[in-house]
Amino acid sequence: MFQRLGYPLHDYDEVEKDMVATGFHVVLQQDMEIRRDLSEPSDGIVKFIQMISGRCESEVRDVIDDVFSQPSMHVSLRKLAIFTKAI
Repeated sequence: MFQRLGYPLHDYDEVEKDMVATGFHVVLQQDMEIRRDLSEPSDGIVKFIQMISGRCESEVRDVIDDVFSQPSMHVSLRKLAIFTKAI
């Protein structure tokens, strides 16, 4: 959804590579499965997505309707990572 609205997404592998290059290392890494249903988004959700994407309400609602009409889009995979830096 955010990619379709022009919002840049960051690939975890790139973020980890940048963190390691600056002296950090991974302490914990956990994959997470997030389920969300935006088939009937509240006005607050739409306004939040408008704010971060810079798109108009109708465009945000159209993208949400299109993306969340697909059954597999209710589940997304995310990664949680904790980094530390040796002193």
